[in-house]
Parts: sequence; C-alpha cells; structure tokens
Amino acid sequence: MKRYPEYKDSGVPWLGKVPAHWEVTPAYILASTTKRAVSVSKLKGLKVAHYSIPNVQEFGAAQIEDGDSIDSSKVLVEGPCVLVSRLNPRKRTVISADIHPDAGLTVCSGEFIKFCSKNADTLEWLERFYISDAAASFIESLVMSATKSHGRADPHVVKRMQVGVPPPAELKRLVAALRKQVEVIDAAISSQARMIDLLKERRSAIIAQAVTKGLDSKAKMKDSGVPWLGQVPAHWQIRKLKTLSSGIRGGDWGDEPVGDSNDMYCIRAADLVTELQSIDQSTLVLRNYPRGITKTRILSPGDIIIEKSGGGDLVPVGRTAMVTDGPTATFSNFMGAIKPSHGVFSGFLSLLYYVIHDTGQVLRSIKQTTGIQNLDSQMLMSENIALPPFHEQIEIYEYVVHVRKQIEQAEQSMQSLICLMKERRSAIITQAVTGQIDVR
Repeated sequence: MKRYPEYKDSGVPWLGKVPAHWEVTPAYILASTTKRAVSVSKLKGLKVAHYSIPNVQEFGAAQIEDGDSIDSSKVLVEGPCVLVSRLNPRKRTVISADIHPDAGLTVCSGEFIKFCSKNADTLEWLERFYISDAAASFIESLVMSATKSHGRADPHVVKRMQVGVPPPAELKRLVAALRKQVEVIDAAISSQARMIDLLKERRSAIIAQAVTKGLDSKAKMKDSGVPWLGQVPAHWQIRKLKTLSSGIRGGDWGDEPVGDSNDMYCIRAADLVTELQSIDQSTLVLRNYPRGITKTRILSPGDIIIEKSGGGDLVPVGRTAMVTDGPTATFSNFMGAIKPSHGVFSGFLSLLYYVIHDTGQVLRSIKQTTGIQNLDSQMLMSENIALPPFHEQIEIYEYVVHVRKQIEQAEQSMQSLICLMKERRSAIITQAVTGQIDVR
C-alpha cells in the first residue's frame, strides 16, 4: 500500500509523524464524552440492554438482562457512540454501541469512556483508533495499578489522547476503504473458526462412534436396550457404569502452601483440558496438608479425575481427565477420582465418561443449587453402558488418541493462521489511523 506524499511531526511521541494535511486533535474535541449515570433503582422492572465489559469481551455486543439483577449504577447509552474500556486496556475492549430496540434502557459499565457524535465516520475512525496498536500501547502505559488483572487507565488522559484526523471527504473514503479491508479479513477469520468448529464436531462424532459401536464396521450388532446407545456389537456386555470402578473418591482442598514437606500439587477443575481429557500441568497449584493425606487421595497413572461441582450453561459439570504423568498430586474437594476395576482399561473408561458428558447424557445426573451444578454420583454410576473385551478397549483408546492428535494438529494450524490474520488486521488498522499508509 502507498504512503502519503508528505509528513509532519505530530508533536506526540507515541503517534510520530502523520500526513502533512491531517489535523492532530484531542479525542474529546472530536466526540462528546458527557455521560449520564443511571441508578440501580431506575433499572428495576426493566428489560435492560447491558454493555458490560464481560458481555462485550465474550459476545461483542450488549446482552439483554433483567434490570432487577443489576446491582450497580450504570451509564446511559442514548445513541450512537464508541465505548472504550479503561479497565485492563491490554484487552482492547472497544465497541461501537447504540440504543437496543428491544430494551427498555440501554446502558454500559461505568468502566467505559463514552464518545458520542452525530458523525458516523468520526465514530468509526475513533473506534479503529482506540483498538490500534499505537493507541492501545499508550493507554496500557497509563495503567494506575500494579496488577495487570485490575489495571485502570486515567480516563481524563484517554479522553485527551491526540488523534490524527484527515479532512472530512478523505475521512469518509478512508473509513469506507478500511472497513472493506477489515471485513475481508474478518470473513476469512470466521471461515477458519467455522472449520475449527467442524473439526471439533467431527472429533466428537468419531469418538462417540468408536466408544459405542467399536472399530469393526462388519461386527454383528444387537439392541443394547439403552436408548442413547442403540445398536452395539453383539459380543459387548451391557453393564452399569458403577461396576467398572470402585466408585468416586472425594478430594480435599487443603490449606495455603507453606513450603514444607506437606505441600502437594492439587488438581482443580480449572486444570482440566476438556476436549483432550488431559491435565494442564502449567496451571497446577500447591496446597498444604498439615495432617498428611491418605493414600487414596494421592493420584496414580491411570486414575480418572472427574469434576463433581462447578460447570455452567455451556459446559456442564462432569468433565474428566486421565492421569498419565506429572508431579505427585492430589485433587480438590470439587473433584473426584476413579480407579478402574480389574478387566477395565483406564483409557477406555475415561472415553466412556467423555462420551456421556459430550453427548449430554450427564445432564440427567446434575443437580443445581445456588447457581452451582453438582454431580449426583450415584445417579451417574447407574448409567448403562456397553463394554467391549479388554483388548478392544485398548484398540479403541489407541485409535482415539491417534484421531485426537491428528485433529489437534489441524486445529493448531488453523489457530496459527487466525493469529496471523488478526496480526495483519491490527497492523492495517494501526497504519491507517496513524497515516502510515493510504488505504483508499
């Protein structure tokens, strides 16, 4: 892409040189930063469109919420605007917002700095400006907290940031051209993300087929008598899940680590890698067990860890992982451990639990109180399953390991491509809003 014919010093160290015919103006001059607070009482009984920081980060939009559930004052969204979060600026939580047609009120978090203008081109330019590498890096340097997780930038400084602005006619063409380029990249990213979703669906289908039907497509089948299993190989046994292990052992969260011999790694639900049924060794935490810990709570290779409390609407409780290697560890009170019975291969048993969870069969064994899902172990263990001979269990497990590895490699390649496209998008936006390239 071409550069502009002539540049000048912007007078702003982090902005550098800008095209000679551009103006350099504080953001608050380009758009109003006036905001009106909305008290909690004003939200009661209303359907509220809420631009909370979590909503914007997860969904990229406001979410309709019951006003009675909102427990802090908000800022009113009265028309087209751009919201720039001053909280954790490294996450670049910036969004174009407007009044939601299906809500009684549209509001945003007080952590947002709100820029309002009747000029749509100005707003789009500001949105691109604040997500640019140049602006985001400067805002991050303003953070007034020692901890990255709760860093806040001074809103007055953010409002006064100098913005390079071309003449109106040129601005309109630049905004349109940049939008077109970003849309092309976003479409490519969406296409790759959809391919990743399809890979995950394929992985789930392959695993379910192998675990419930076996690997021999010519095997003689029989009716399992279990609705969700349907037909299974005729030589497989129909068993209760509880007959495949000695039950679920409870865990212990222990105390804060003190650096003595009673410190031990403790596996939590947060350490589970759901789709691979593995344990993320890098996230393990140390806990202290001053009264010692029983042998039944020390995990061994082949043990299966299961989440007993937690979960959520998107991923219910009941996730599992198989212990393979790593440091000596125990497990928290929100987890359980399962040791396979004689004649049951640990890898296959872990896959059975995976399929029960992945296909939604686990939902029958979940009880929910005060927002936390709890696994009814007795009900789960009463599930009927189909068990192949031991040698087939091993063959199925090895086949699934191979399939998982292949799909994981393909997924990693696609994720790498997505990262490159995001970097490309970020570079184009940054170069365009700072005038380093002419995207028209």
